[in-house]
Amino acid sequence: MSKLRSFLFENMAFRQTVAKNTIWQGVSIVVSRLVKALLIIYVARLLGTEGYGVFSYAVGLAGFFAIFSDIGVGGIFMRDASRDPSALQKYFSTALVIKLSLTLVSSALILGVSPFITKIPEAIPLLPLAALLIAFDGIRDFTLALARVKEKMQIEAGLQIFTNVSITILGLLLIAFRKTPLFLVLGYTLGSGVGALATFWYFRSYFRNIRGFFEKSLVITILKEAWPFAFVGALGVVMVNTDTLMLGWFMDARAVGLYSAALRPVQLFYFLPAILSVSVFPAFSRLAGREPAQFRKIFETALLLTFLISLPIVAGGLILPREVILFIFGPAYLGATTAFTVLLFTIITNFPASLLVNGLFAHGKQKYYAVALGLGALGNVTLNLIFIPIYGIAGAALGTLAAQFLAYGFMWLALKRVAPFVLFRRLPRVSFAALLMALVVWGMKILHLHIFLIVFLGILFYFTLLFFLKEPSLENIKLKNLIPR
Repeated sequence: MSKLRSFLFENMAFRQTVAKNTIWQGVSIVVSRLVKALLIIYVARLLGTEGYGVFSYAVGLAGFFAIFSDIGVGGIFMRDASRDPSALQKYFSTALVIKLSLTLVSSALILGVSPFITKIPEAIPLLPLAALLIAFDGIRDFTLALARVKEKMQIEAGLQIFTNVSITILGLLLIAFRKTPLFLVLGYTLGSGVGALATFWYFRSYFRNIRGFFEKSLVITILKEAWPFAFVGALGVVMVNTDTLMLGWFMDARAVGLYSAALRPVQLFYFLPAILSVSVFPAFSRLAGREPAQFRKIFETALLLTFLISLPIVAGGLILPREVILFIFGPAYLGATTAFTVLLFTIITNFPASLLVNGLFAHGKQKYYAVALGLGALGNVTLNLIFIPIYGIAGAALGTLAAQFLAYGFMWLALKRVAPFVLFRRLPRVSFAALLMALVVWGMKILHLHIFLIVFLGILFYFTLLFFLKEPSLENIKLKNLIPR
């Protein structure tokens, strides 16, 4: 127990610290997403497609204007404070003042502009609370950068889990009191506020003399260095929120609710490659440009793992789209089935993306990432303009898939030019196992087995088949081999 405690809560060596932080980030993401997923599933059933659509649209609209409050100041703070820990308080105080100022601007835009561009009038009363929610989230996430600078992800994990549990509890209590989107947003906002207060209290020593450590001379420097991050962040926000906003413009709250229901189960899986990318980034940074053969080996191993996980998820989901939507959200959301089927393919495009991004950053090729996001954002808007009026929410899903394929395909080709790698010749066993698993799942579906039993037996069959096929990745892919000493 003493050794386990030391491993999980102390920074003793580089490799152990990376492993510890990876574990804590994984725990934080998994627990937080599962807890909030339970809330979303419950309230989506309770509010119905239209009520859930109003909630999703209001939060998405507020999140769109959050691009003005998140211009990369936190990233610059983490970078500079990590380089010079003795100046941490100075960087934190100056960056915090900038962050607060930008948050006020963003909130003003949400309240002043949003009511005039929305075509869902029921969302307008929710916007003040949504603006406050975005502000709480933004300032809390910025403050949590202190834990990242100190490489103590256990602190961030604890505070993030506490925040999401608070959101879930307060959301359930308030939606039980009055079953409206307004009270759901109120629960979210109060829960986020509780999490923000807990974060501020834990790091309270850094807030005691903000004025004394604030340096005017740093403001211009931080803003100049943050603009590339601001550009990338803005493109990312556009890609994430475009579908919801454009569906609200062309269609109605019910369409937004159905699309949000189709997207939610898919997004639950996006955290898996994010955890992997954190564990391998130190190795990428150390080997990029210095030991290309080793970089290629680790990158190909990690990339193969993303397909080993994503292919069976997509294959199984394509056999059971109606069953998944019915089990999670109920019969009122069966109209989301087609959009869900299309969005499943984004798992294949999204899973390798975080590795491609880290590979480009490790080689100092961030500009390719910015170009890729620009292509994706422009493609998403353009394709939504074409597809949504014709195909509705399925059109929005198709636009998202095509935009991701365009953006991540560009990054794939860019990294391949910088650091050539090979993947597809390593995929036959994995692809064959996923295909056979899909056939087995289809057979169990015909027998009308419960979806839980189908999923469990499908996973068991898939990995058993890989074992008998002697898939090398089952033996070679180990976390300890992806973290440099």
